[in-house]
Amino acid sequence: MANSPLVPTTEYKFSVEGNDLVMRFPINPTTSKSGKSKLLATTNGAKVFTHDGYDIQMNVNCYVPIAIWDAIQAKGNGKKKS
Repeated sequence: MANSPLVPTTEYKFSVEGNDLVMRFPINPTTSKSGKSKLLATTNGAKVFTHDGYDIQMNVNCYVPIAIWDAIQAKGNGKKKS
């Protein structure tokens, strides 16, 4: 992650492949409102997609605690924690 440019975007995709629900989200790290975690991907509330004529509602939040995010970033940038 640290070596890839992260471009903010809200584009995400839902699909059904065979018997699997597939969700694709761009990684868009932002600090949570509480400041305790880094939100990596979100639907920003409930979203609906249609499959076989049925509306399917999704609400997704993927996050990590700030301390873990900072450790990942430090490791990826070649920095060592003291």
